Amino acid sequence: MKKYSIKCTTIIALAAIIISSCAKTDLGPGYIEKGFVYFKGDGSYAQMTPVPVTPSIGTAVFSGTYDNSLQILNYSLKWTGMSTGVTKADFFFPSSQVQNGLQARNMFTTTTARPVTDSITGVIWTVNSLTQQELADLKAGKVYYTITTSANTGGEIRGQVAVK
Repeated sequence: MKKYSIKCTTIIALAAIIISSCAKTDLGPGYIEKGFVYFKGDGSYAQMTPVPVTPSIGTAVFSGTYDNSLQILNYSLKWTGMSTGVTKADFFFPSSQVQNGLQARNMFTTTTARPVTDSITGVIWTVNSLTQQELADLKAGKVYYTITTSANTGGEIRGQVAVK
């Protein structure tokens, strides 16, 4: 009986050590156990502030993955139905859904407009890495993107980025 009690106590002690060593680090909202945070953001004409002069039926979908270990944000942005060719896309920090922020990152700018339905992929890392404040704003849903066209030079559609 004593032998059984020692084995049982040893197993319980080892289990407690293993469980305590697996405790999660609090990385804020959106923390995923494997160290990634996933983001999404649907864009539309109605979200623009102020509303553009030229109406649009365009829509966009942003998806991103932030690697907490490597501090890299990989993203894709797909749009469809824009009024004219797309000339640029930008990130703005910090902002709620009803206010404007400051342009913080350019996803792309082109002199030759991209098609009204297209997509891009990108990465923010190393030299261009997010500051701690930008990362906090991103995780808190205080980041949005705009897509600009030749018809709407101030932006045609906007999408708020949030943790999935």
